[in-house]
Amino acid sequence: MAADIKTQIVKYLDICNQALRDRYRSPTIKKSLILAESIHEHHSINLTVYCGDPDSHISHFLINFRNRRFEFISEGYDASALQWGLKLRDIEKAVEMSETLVKEPEKFRRDSLLSRLGIDDAGRAGSTDVAPD
Repeated sequence: MAADIKTQIVKYLDICNQALRDRYRSPTIKKSLILAESIHEHHSINLTVYCGDPDSHISHFLINFRNRRFEFISEGYDASALQWGLKLRDIEKAVEMSETLVKEPEKFRRDSLLSRLGIDDAGRAGSTDVAPD
């Protein structure tokens, strides 16, 4: 199961990166990404994947946010890293809806990786409530 989750995580990061790349021309998004990168550049991010309850995780992955993109580092846990969590079902839905989400990133859930960078579809700092249903 961990290998399947890893594959989903790598695909999810790619979707986020495509959405970011396509919107980088917006001056507001560019500023938000530069700010996010300055906050995250010296810290790995521990991404905890869970099913229903965040306390009952099913997997941990280390990722980075550098050069305006998410990078997969490895499976595992680092207590000193920034701590983020995502529901497995939200990751799976994002992968299923990849084309839509790249074109319309506002459809990412509020707790998506993009929203944690402070990016929404209109290029404003903030996040949206729209779930990929």
